[in-house]
Amino acid sequence: FVSFLLFGLIFLEIGDSQIVSFEPKTSTFSGGEIISINIIKVQSSLIKSVFIGESSCPIAFSVDLTLFPLKNSSGNIVAIGSTQNGQTTLPILQIRCEIPALVNVTTNTLIKNVDLLVNYGSDTLTSSKAFSYCQNFFETKINSVSPSMGSDKGGTTISIIGENLGFNSEDIDSIKIGTFECTNIIFYNSSFITCITPSTSSSSS
Repeated sequence: FVSFLLFGLIFLEIGDSQIVSFEPKTSTFSGGEIISINIIKVQSSLIKSVFIGESSCPIAFSVDLTLFPLKNSSGNIVAIGSTQNGQTTLPILQIRCEIPALVNVTTNTLIKNVDLLVNYGSDTLTSSKAFSYCQNFFETKINSVSPSMGSDKGGTTISIIGENLGFNSEDIDSIKIGTFECTNIIFYNSSFITCITPSTSSSSS
């Protein structure tokens, strides 16, 4: 089967029941956002549960939608459904539920891909490893720098402890004290980095 989403319009060749799209595809470890899941050839009355990874995704509501697909470059209708008023339509069941928090997180876990499962009747629809939990690297924090004082001639090894400092050493472009760059940066993990302070004196003597 082939499917893709373009500006909210779904093009696909229909076979069996399937998950055709969902948004968003990522979340932070804490979850909490609402995910919209679009499914074909499943009645809303048959929906039992939704799981993201190992955790249940509490269903807020489900609604039956009808999309009017566009034709492809050859003039053929890509989506095949029932015909209403001379137009071929595609019935979609949309489920919305609250993304659960990721369970069994270790201190070294930066990103985890998990299955999205929709249980209906006696069957299950699965999008394997299609949903990603990620640490929120947009909220980088520095909690402490030790030692907090050193010679203006540089050469002091400092330890930086924080949160979401990067995936690996390649994420660290530079560490500066004022406008002076530290050297010998060592990335241990996303919460611990060391470096050597630069000389900040006005002369080399």
